[in-house]
Amino acid sequence: MRVPDRCLADLRQQGFLVFEGFLEADELAAAQEALWLHYPRPEEYFADPAAHAWLATDQWAGIVGGPWRSWSRNRLAFHPDLLDLAERFLGSAVVELRRHLRDHQSEGIVFRGLRGAPMMRRDQFYASAWKPALVGADLPPDRFRFHALRHFCASNVLAEGAPLTAVAGHLGDTVETVSRVYIHWLRDDRDVPAAVLDRVLAPATGDLLRTEGDSEAR
Repeated sequence: MRVPDRCLADLRQQGFLVFEGFLEADELAAAQEALWLHYPRPEEYFADPAAHAWLATDQWAGIVGGPWRSWSRNRLAFHPDLLDLAERFLGSAVVELRRHLRDHQSEGIVFRGLRGAPMMRRDQFYASAWKPALVGADLPPDRFRFHALRHFCASNVLAEGAPLTAVAGHLGDTVETVSRVYIHWLRDDRDVPAAVLDRVLAPATGDLLRTEGDSEAR
């Protein structure tokens, strides 16, 4: 259902809007039904809660990010009426997104990879690539997340003496973020300042020879 202008005014003034009945009944029903592709139905869960322990590990447990396994859910992020709202709110037409949806909506795919293949879900990537790579490196398959590679890269490059600004540029972060997030991981840098001062304050070879010569003359 098209979002009325009064809701658009709320969005501009408050930063959010509430519009009940945005989805048609059949759209809502299809999206709700698609949830069972990701979660156990109540009777399945209560029959064996231990089998679904991943839903109760912490307050964020059970949050499944997209893309989801059903176009009924994926399309909600690009709902025609939501795009219409974005166009009116931004004051410009989202031409490229509409073109992309026109070309690929029938395939149930919002975006594709660089080579035209469907983009891989996170769980698929971990199962088919990341965990086998950890096993191949003789590491526990469930100990490290893929994001750990970013920390490994930053910490090791910093430990080898790369300038902080260069590391920030390589990671696409700010200097402040790299200082806060990555530098404290270094464990062998406590003696670096002392070593630098020793080199700076050490007498030059010529000065040392003159000092020794003066001592012998006395």
